[in-house]
Amino acid sequence: LSAMLKCQQSVLKAAAKTILDQKLNILRTISQKDYVQFHSPMFNASVGGHIRHSIDHFSILFSQDFSKPSPEIIDYDVRDRQTDIETNKESALQKTSELIAQVDQLFESESSSELLSTPVTVRFIGDAVTGDTYCASSSLAREVSFVAHHGIHHLSTVKLIMEHMDYELGDGVGKAFATIKHDDEVAAASASATGASASAGAGAGAVGAVGAGAGAGAGGAKTSRELGSLHYTPAAG
Repeated sequence: LSAMLKCQQSVLKAAAKTILDQKLNILRTISQKDYVQFHSPMFNASVGGHIRHSIDHFSILFSQDFSKPSPEIIDYDVRDRQTDIETNKESALQKTSELIAQVDQLFESESSSELLSTPVTVRFIGDAVTGDTYCASSSLAREVSFVAHHGIHHLSTVKLIMEHMDYELGDGVGKAFATIKHDDEVAAASASATGASASAGAGAGAVGAVGAGAGAGAGGAKTSRELGSLHYTPAAG
């Protein structure tokens, strides 16, 4: 595998840290009681369960020593349930902060390009009845991409659970980067079309109003981290 370009590394690093940052914001906002609360039958796991599951994947990957000539097989299916990370939000906060530091350490290493291109083997359970497994070839960069994208889907469920408890999360939480980009392009195209139509047939006041809306859509572009900002609205009463 060829060494990963620095410009590509910066994109991958930002993607991984965005997901971890969103977890960090959630953990700083949610109460301990809400962190472990179950809402059956609507949701079959707590916020803590989803956070733990996603953190486990990051932890398993970053526990490997990729400086070895032949790194160990990565197995995301070997993980513990009901750990402190799942039942104690402070433990989850600490672990997430540690993972952010590990991401920084990897990408700031002088040998980051070579490390990210390291060939690795990943093992998965392919049959829930027999437990039979299979292995696939990959690279460290591909696996960092995987754990980041995997985290998005669990954050999406976390968002639903927390909104059910009257928390308000940023629009970008639990939303794939490609979806955010697509939504922005659709919004920009809609604003442009509306602006053109208003300029052609509407009065100056209408044109001004549309222009202000278009400015907010086109000029107010936000990064993934900004879109992932989180706010909390206390439950009534």
